[in-house]
Amino acid sequence: MKKALKAVLWSLIGGSVVVLLFTCIAAFLSTSKDADTAALWSDLFDLSINIDLIWSYVLLAVAVLSVIVAAVVDKINHPAGLAKTLIALGSAVVVVGASVGITLLWGVDAIVTAAGSIVDDPFVLKISEIGIYIAYIVAAVAVGVVVFDLVMGLIRRAK
Repeated sequence: MKKALKAVLWSLIGGSVVVLLFTCIAAFLSTSKDADTAALWSDLFDLSINIDLIWSYVLLAVAVLSVIVAAVVDKINHPAGLAKTLIALGSAVVVVGASVGITLLWGVDAIVTAAGSIVDDPFVLKISEIGIYIAYIVAAVAVGVVVFDLVMGLIRRAK
């Protein structure tokens, strides 16, 4: 089983390296002085960015799946920690729900990209805003936990 997992890991890493190298080469060659070559590589660069995004989603799906499978296997082997897992799962649902609520409450505006194009698809805008709010909430909670831990450490030392 360990050999199979290592093979999957190295294939994912290898795929990531190949996608990254292709994107770097396409980005470099899209700045060619030859107009035809630059146009071809510019189109390939756009394609490679899309491939990068899709590959990122694949890696995210693999990560989420592996976390879920590992948690289920762990809870089958050690059912005593089930309450903590349910608290963590409930917290994740609250964070995502709050992000969706904030996005639906405030709405989103069109975005002008660095290339000058305008993104005004409501679905894309809402999904990206939800992701941004999730990141903000998680970062704020992480800072809060660190500050709480520091304050509690100082209180314990003072006693």
